[in-house]
Amino acid sequence: MKKSAYAFLVQNQDSEVMLKYILGLINNKEAIDINDIAANCYVSKSWITRYFKSHGWDGFREFKFLLQNESKNPIGIQKEENQENQLIIESIEKTIDLNQNENFTKAIEIIKNARRIYIVAVGGNNSVAIELKNRLDRLGFETEFNIDQHGMYVQISNGKKEDVLIAISYTGETREVIKNVNLGIKKQMRLISITRNDESTLSSLSDVILYTENTESPFRTLSVRSRVSMFFLIIKLAMMIYNEDYEKYDEKLILNSY
Repeated sequence: MKKSAYAFLVQNQDSEVMLKYILGLINNKEAIDINDIAANCYVSKSWITRYFKSHGWDGFREFKFLLQNESKNPIGIQKEENQENQLIIESIEKTIDLNQNENFTKAIEIIKNARRIYIVAVGGNNSVAIELKNRLDRLGFETEFNIDQHGMYVQISNGKKEDVLIAISYTGETREVIKNVNLGIKKQMRLISITRNDESTLSSLSDVILYTENTESPFRTLSVRSRVSMFFLIIKLAMMIYNEDYEKYDEKLILNSY
C-alpha cells in the first residue's frame, strides 16, 4: 500500500524546499503543476520525477494523484455553513481562471466546421457527454454518443476526416477514451478535450483543451468539483455558440422545441 502523500509533505517539508513549496500550494488551494514547481524551486522536471521515484512512488504524477485524493479535513467532519454552495462556486471560479475565451473560440470554430461530432466519455462522465450532445443537437449539429464503448468505436471507424472528436476524461488517461481517440486521430479527425490542467496522453493529442478544475479532494468518488467544472464548460461552450448567431440558433431552437 502506498504511503500518504500529504503526510510525507508535512513530515519532510523542512528537509526539502520543493516539498514546502508544494505544501504551500495545497494550503492555498492552488493548482499543482510540475512546470510551476520546477521554475520556482530551480530544479528540472526530470529531477522532480526521480525524487519521488526514490521515495516510493512511480513518479511525480502518481504522487500528485494520491495527494489530490487525500485530505486532512474530509467533508462532513467539520461542517461549515453553506459549505456545498462554496464548493460549487470555488469550482466554477477555478475553471474560469484556467480557461481563456480564446480556448472556447478555437473549439467553436472546429465544431462549426465539423461534418459530424463524436463525443467520447465513460463512467460518471457519461452524464456530461449526454448533456453536451443534447445541447449541440438542439443547436443543429450532427452529434454521436454511445455509452457502449465498442459501439462508439464502430461509429468512429465509420467517420471521416471532416469529423471532430470531443473527449471527456478527468485524468486524461482513461483507457477506453484514449483507444477511441487514437482511432479518430488515425482518421485525421480533430480533437477537443475536456480534461484537467495536467500533462497527460489526452492533452498531448488534443488540438484544443478546455481545462477542468483540478483540485479534486479525496471525495473523488463523488467527483463534485470535476463534474461541476465539466458542466460549466459545456454550458458556456453552448452559450458562446448561440451568441455568435442568435437569430440562426433561435430558429433551430424553436423548430426542435417539444
